[in-house]
Amino acid sequence: MKILYLDCQCGISGDMTLSALIDLGADIAYIREQLEQLPIDAFSLNVKQVDKKGISAKLLDLHFEEEAHVHDAHSA
Repeated sequence: MKILYLDCQCGISGDMTLSALIDLGADIAYIREQLEQLPIDAFSLNVKQVDKKGISAKLLDLHFEEEAHVHDAHSA
C-alpha cells in the first residue's frame, strides 16, 4: 500500500490537488466516473500537460455547464 500525506495547514486548491494526483498516476477516467456520481450539475473535466518557466505539470480545467435562468420571479 502507498500512502500520500498532505500537510495543508493553509488550505489546498481542489483543481491543483486533482491535477497533482493525476500527474502522480491517478486514473482520470476513474476520477471522472466518481465525480459523475455526485449530486452536482453537469461538468466537463479536461487535463493537459503544461510547461511554465521550465516547470512541467498537469493543468486541470473543470467547467460546470450553466443553465440559463431568468430573474423575472424576483421583480416587484
